[in-house]
Amino acid sequence: MRRLAFRFSLAVALVALAAVHSPAWAQIETGRISGTVSDTSGALVPGATVSAKSVNTGFTRETVSDTNGAYVIANVSADTYEVTFTLTGFRTAARRVNVSVGSTAAVDIRLEVGALTEQVSVVAVPEAIDTRTGEFR
Repeated sequence: MRRLAFRFSLAVALVALAAVHSPAWAQIETGRISGTVSDTSGALVPGATVSAKSVNTGFTRETVSDTNGAYVIANVSADTYEVTFTLTGFRTAARRVNVSVGSTAAVDIRLEVGALTEQVSVVAVPEAIDTRTGEFR
């Protein structure tokens, strides 16, 4: 009987020791940035590029807003981020946000319609003419 009690006590001690020295499984070391992108009328804007750049390290993560204008940038380190929103036909917008460990920083944005700009470059190369014969080369 003593032998059984000793083995049981030893097994409990080993399990307790293993539990004390194992890493914390649910430990969270990151946060996230999420929100919605809409226009000035309140209509949701899908397809906007959302970029979050750490002010301190320069680390950048990027995503695109979904069909409901929603976006999530997950697993970012606790830091201050410059969040930039771009989409053709709208003015680029930026917001600064602080992300804490285990939290979600909400950044909802309303993009203003911008002017579409187009640049056309015309490059012409004159044809070479042989000055002796007057023919094109």
